[in-house]
Amino acid sequence: MCKQWVLENIAKEMLISKSQLTREFKKYFNLSPYQYLINKKISVAKQLVLNTQMKILEISNILCFSDEYNFSNLFKAKVGVSPLEFRKKEGKL
Repeated sequence: MCKQWVLENIAKEMLISKSQLTREFKKYFNLSPYQYLINKKISVAKQLVLNTQMKILEISNILCFSDEYNFSNLFKAKVGVSPLEFRKKEGKL
């Protein structure tokens, strides 16, 4: 089961506002929290695509994407090729 990370809840736990959390996060990481999370997910996805025989649907589910198509489209936007093309290009298929 995928855990939902809700920015409001994280800010509340830190006793700051959502906008302050976002501002401080951007100052430190130079990315919004959402962009940071997506970059981390794509980084893990690249490792899973290359180093496992998992199906793209399985990787999508593990990384809590809404569906395989959303994952593949985002992967292609970030990496330049689809997950399967990435696997083929790296000689893993």
